[in-house]
Amino acid sequence: DLDASQALSSLTGGVAGTASGLTGLFTGVGKSLVSGSLDVLETLGKKTFETLTVSEQGAKGKPGKRRLIFQKERPNLSKVLRELKTQVDVDAKSQQEEEEARLANFVYLFEKNEGMVHLEGLEMLSESCSRQVESALISGIDQETLDQLDVVRDMYDGLTDEESLSETADVPFESEIKNYLKRIGLAYNPAKLLETDKRLFDWLYDCQTTQDLGEMKEPRDLHRQAIRSLAEFAARCVETLHKLAQLMLVAGSAPEAKPFFDLTLVFCAEIGVIAAKFSTCLNSAADDVDDPSSVSAYLTSLFLEANNSTNYLREALRLLRPVLERAIILERNTSVA
Repeated sequence: DLDASQALSSLTGGVAGTASGLTGLFTGVGKSLVSGSLDVLETLGKKTFETLTVSEQGAKGKPGKRRLIFQKERPNLSKVLRELKTQVDVDAKSQQEEEEARLANFVYLFEKNEGMVHLEGLEMLSESCSRQVESALISGIDQETLDQLDVVRDMYDGLTDEESLSETADVPFESEIKNYLKRIGLAYNPAKLLETDKRLFDWLYDCQTTQDLGEMKEPRDLHRQAIRSLAEFAARCVETLHKLAQLMLVAGSAPEAKPFFDLTLVFCAEIGVIAAKFSTCLNSAADDVDDPSSVSAYLTSLFLEANNSTNYLREALRLLRPVLERAIILERNTSVA
């Protein structure tokens, strides 16, 4: 029995020792695994943090705090101010270029001088009178009135001839204007038109005189002045025709159509004279520049806009037709009554 007890005790001690050894082994392995895993996680964490963040510059050029790459960068005041200044400079340059372009834009200058307002006003009068004329024709009018309307129609049919309004003779403008307005017989004062014409020709006279004395003129400035002058003069001419149309609506008699054509012809002739005198100034200026051929573009633009000016006047005269026809019908109806 004693031997059996000793054997059992020895076996138990061996098993316990073995178990204790295994426990120590697993404990050591566990510690190593945990310690190694923490080291790996720490290394991975540093790499991940460096990858997902960027360093911001601190004071005096030293590295500052790091921020996540998907976080919005904090604004730098000096950088913001520089960007704003750059944008302001770009906008200012763009506005300056736009303003410079407008200085030589006929349509813009024509509108600025209220030419478009008067042309649109004339269009409204023309449309209104056209409806009244159509209504009268449908209702029926006498043969004598029809004959008078045919005279106006024949004159306007001839307006399609480009040569009819393209003469450029140097006519005595003021006397011609007063003469045709007298023939029209409406109480219109052309002072504004005549003042504009005189001012333009005074400027041209001074320009040619100073150039003859050797003063140099910048071609670009001359071109701008030319386009500005054409636009202003054309606007005053359209205004004159618009005002005459308004006066015709309240007049008790119908003016003849011929003086309106003659008046418009004088307008177009004066535009031709203005363009010719500006071309003389530009040609003189070309002698003082390094590249005289560069003035050719200005000359082409000048005569193109002069042609546009006469087209505006041609359109204004065309719009007068229903107003003239209405006046003829109303005058005839009044005389018959």
